[in-house]
Amino acid sequence: MADEDAHRRWHESFLPSTLTDSGEPRLLRSFYRYGIYGFTARLTVAEHAVVAKKPGF
Repeated sequence: MADEDAHRRWHESFLPSTLTDSGEPRLLRSFYRYGIYGFTARLTVAEHAVVAKKPGF
């Protein structure tokens, strides 16, 4: 469980905030399967452009 929490925090570190302007959680899913880390999040097109430039993304 600690590893899952650490991965979730790592994925959240890419996002501009943990909540959208309407108060919904940005991070929808954080996962690790078969050597692949991933997450799904609510982002605007402009926010995605910023996140996509972050090292490690």
